[in-house]
Amino acid sequence: MRVRLVFAVVLFCLRLPGQTQLQLNENARGEYQRADQELNGLYSQILKQYRDDAAFVQKIRAAQRAWIAFRDAHVQALFPAADPGHEYGSVYPVCRFQVLKQLTAERAKQLRLWTDGSDEGDTCNGSRRPKVGRSNRPGSVQRPNCSVSASTR
Repeated sequence: MRVRLVFAVVLFCLRLPGQTQLQLNENARGEYQRADQELNGLYSQILKQYRDDAAFVQKIRAAQRAWIAFRDAHVQALFPAADPGHEYGSVYPVCRFQVLKQLTAERAKQLRLWTDGSDEGDTCNGSRRPKVGRSNRPGSVQRPNCSVSASTR
């Protein structure tokens, strides 16, 4: 895994001639920060859209805290050395920010399911409100369509 990661970073660096390691680190940090800003915006939007559903808000906050703990533990498991800068070299910050960006983009995709809504009639939408026919009344909670079709009986 480490060899593949280093190889990917080397290929990345070859595409950007003339950049110093510091510039590469700063670029990777900037990409991660943009992904993190998008994630935070989606999370804030969800809290605002669902503010009248206290149970949901409590659970999404717990889920987000758990995801942050997972993200941090995952990065630590990927780079477990006590001194990762020494162990993995000067490319470590780029690698770390790339992993953080990837995990953050994946989480944003998950949260987008709430902001974008689910397809009308989706039987597994849970707390996600439908795209079409979404109720705008405060406190309204859409429940899944749990009808059983003749083909599944």
